[in-house]
Amino acid sequence: MKMSQRMAGAIDETQVMSSYVAPDATPEISGLFEEWLRTVEDEILEILTQEKSLKPSGIAAKLKISEKSVNFFIDKMKKEGKLKTAQS
Repeated sequence: MKMSQRMAGAIDETQVMSSYVAPDATPEISGLFEEWLRTVEDEILEILTQEKSLKPSGIAAKLKISEKSVNFFIDKMKKEGKLKTAQS
């Protein structure tokens, strides 16, 4: 979780390109960013497995990232079919 906290602080509240990585990023940077995205997604899924009714603000507090970032990840995972909600 420490890696996700540090990196979240570094990119939190920034605009993410549609491919999630700027087109001119090196393969190494792209790989690290994608790894970080998967790590945070896994952490969110783990939290939701343990506490199914937890709100984004609670997840944000547990991961020490902003609620806006949590909402970004939840929306991303819904679009990719990795997360289903009562409404979807």
